[in-house]
Amino acid sequence: MSVISNIRNKIRNLVEDFPKSKTDPFLYTTNNVFALSENNTIAITRVTIDGVNTDDLSAVDYTYDSTTNAVTIAGLSTNDVVQIIYSYYDYSTTELDGYIESSLDYLNIYSSNTDPFEIDSLQVIDPVPTLKEQAIVAVVASILIKPLYTRYSLPVLTVQFPEKLSKDEKIEALINNFYYDVNGSFINIEISDFGSA
Repeated sequence: MSVISNIRNKIRNLVEDFPKSKTDPFLYTTNNVFALSENNTIAITRVTIDGVNTDDLSAVDYTYDSTTNAVTIAGLSTNDVVQIIYSYYDYSTTELDGYIESSLDYLNIYSSNTDPFEIDSLQVIDPVPTLKEQAIVAVVASILIKPLYTRYSLPVLTVQFPEKLSKDEKIEALINNFYYDVNGSFINIEISDFGSA
């Protein structure tokens, strides 16, 4: 798994962006392209026509287009009832990648690292962040996404903030405290007041 994929998974866990399931019903009249109601589709789980799974219908075939977020179904008859069951995330990969880039910028601003993090067009981070730094990137991204949370926890890192801190104060305090105490195998940061690093 790539570093970016690993960080994305951590972010999804921190902001509770777990796969959700949805069923979209349609009545076929003339257009056999059906736009899904939720974005960020992970997979089409099942398509039924008049209650019958398409796997059991030899004349019916479907395809999913991720660009349009629509399913095209061949072999339909007028007034067929179509149900498309699919899974999706709240946040797209592109959105999470943007949060990761912002997190790396925050690390470059607030840390004492002399070698700033860069992300290239192939989604490779240089220098490669350690597992702890990946956790910090994920927590910073999670603060950007869910700034009202006061606790963020991963296997190598737990952070607790007072409610009164702004998003930027949380991020600055987190990064300052992280680089102050980076030697342990597990980092537990409890920030009582801004600027306590």
